[in-house]
Parts: sequence; structure tokens; C-alpha cells
Amino acid sequence: KSVMPTAIMLDLQMPDLDGVEYLRILGERGCTANVIVMSGFDARILKTAVRLGEERGLRMSGGMQKPLSMETLKQGLNDIRRNQNPVSVPGIQLAVREKQFYLQYQPKIRIGRETETGTKLSLASGDWPLDSCEALIRWRHPTGGLIMPDSFIPFAEANELMVPLTEFVMHAMVDQLVAWGEEGFKPSIGFNVSPKTMTDLQLPDRLAELCDAAGIAHNRVIAEITETAAMTDVQRSMDTLTRLRLKGFRVAVDDFGTGYSSLVQLHRMPFTELKIDKSIIMELGMEEDALTITRSIIDLAHNLGMEVCAEGVETQACVDILRDLECDILQGYYFHKPVEAPELRKISK
Repeated sequence: KSVMPTAIMLDLQMPDLDGVEYLRILGERGCTANVIVMSGFDARILKTAVRLGEERGLRMSGGMQKPLSMETLKQGLNDIRRNQNPVSVPGIQLAVREKQFYLQYQPKIRIGRETETGTKLSLASGDWPLDSCEALIRWRHPTGGLIMPDSFIPFAEANELMVPLTEFVMHAMVDQLVAWGEEGFKPSIGFNVSPKTMTDLQLPDRLAELCDAAGIAHNRVIAEITETAAMTDVQRSMDTLTRLRLKGFRVAVDDFGTGYSSLVQLHRMPFTELKIDKSIIMELGMEEDALTITRSIIDLAHNLGMEVCAEGVETQACVDILRDLECDILQGYYFHKPVEAPELRKISK
């Protein structure tokens, strides 16, 4: 099995195949290596070659004028090492094996929950009742630092890597539920199910087996599926969602308001929670249309027997509006950013 190089030093002058031809071949093969071109010709040719490589989709790391000193060569290789893109098939596979991924948790706050004495807790005083949390995957790369999902999830989706990532999230989430349970802390946790994973008809069985082996009640786990993902393959989505519900899991439609789902199809899906996308919530108080849309979504969800969670809550004014609209759960930086497990435990006390 051939191994793709991570870095290529390419001389523009070679006996049989010149460097420009080689750049063309690398581009056609979808090469992801960092490429440095070098030549004894003038700097303009080097710059043109670099630009040509970039236009062919290559990761160009500059050009070097020959003759090269050892220091210049070392500097170039060090630059490649620092800028090496870890988002690759081998990089993600290695990260899973070496446990470079981890979870952060963002609190979800229930509005209007009453205490045992019947007194409503005050959001204004900071006495926020933690309802549940959302598990969010992060990548702590040994040299690249913290890598956020936006940088690797689309790549994983395109390269059939979502199954191992989802398996990691499910195992890590259940392990955390067990650890919290031993401390007497028993929140529910939501996790994201990707479009590719949504069509995996064995997902409900694997999740149930995992929870049963750990002694975790199924209703403490919420599978969150985006509106777009649920509608990609309606038949298989309905199969997976219904079996998740039959096994006692909760299911939420995430990022609602960003897709183009049919209300009829939404009615047919067995969701227990609807999460309004932050792009709508963050305009509350500024755009009248946002208020109208949010009110309509909350009324629709309640009429369909679903709870409503608003994402992207960042101001007291937004909290006040959502309370008046009788939204059930709030999530956003106004309460807290995503944190690791020990910090969430402190927040809940």
C-alpha cells in the first residue's frame, strides 16, 4: 500500500519531467502534501510556479532560490512542519487511535423550572437551572493545537470518517454519564448525528447496547439531527429516528430554520425537541421578522408536542423575549461557553 507524502521539495528543472508538469500531475491526483518549489531561475519564475500550484489546488509552501544553504533548507522544512495540515484521512484516523479527540459540554438551561418550594429560579440573579448539555467534539492536536469541528467535520463527512468519530463521541459521552452518576450528577446529554450516520440503520442498536452495558437510562441521551440531515433520506431517517424513540432515546431536530423541510415531513418525524438555529435567535430584538419566525416556530413545536430549545442566546434582552414566547430551554454564551466535564460539574453546583 502506497503512503502519501506529507511534504514535497520540487525542483523546477529535472531531466525527464519538469516541475511545472509535475505540479499538474500532483493537482490531478488531489495531492494534499505541502509543496516547496526551488529553481536556479529568477524569482519571477518561482513566484509564477507557486501561483500555478495554488491554482491547481495544491498546498504551496513557497519557493526557494538555488543554490540553497543548509540553513535555508532547514527553515523551509521547519515551516512545513509547523504548518502541516492535520486534517487528512491518516491524520483523523491517527487522532482517533491516539485519543486526541475529546468532548466539551455546553449547558442547556430550562426557563421557569420551579424549585421544590414552588419558587421560580431567577435568571437575573444567575441562578440558572441546568437542564442538560450538548456534547461537542474537539481535536487537541499535538502540534497544531486546538482544532474546531468546522475544520475537520466536513472533511470527515466527505471521506467516510464519520462512523469512527460518532463512535468515539458515543463512548466518551456514556463514559462521562457514568462518571457524573457516581458523583450524584445526572444531566441528560445531546450529541450530534451526521447525515452519513443518520442512514446507519444499526445506530439505535449500538447506542442501546452501549448504554445498557454502562447502566445508563436511555432517556438521558438525546440524538440531535439537523433539519437538512433528516430530510436527506427521509425513509431511512424515519426508520432510525423511530427505532431510537422505541428504545427510549430522545431525538431533537437541530438548526431548525436553516433548511427547507416540509412541515408535513416534520410532523411525520418522531422528534421530542426542536432547536431553533442561532442565526434566527441572534436577530431577536433587532429584526421584527426574527421575532415573528421564532414565535411561529415555538407555537408550531408546542402544537406538535415538542419542547423548544433556542440556540445562540447571548443577551438578557434575548432571554426576556424567549421567556415571553414561552420557549422551554435556552443555550448560548449568555449562560456559558462549552466547557470540559469538570467545569460543567462546577457550574451545576
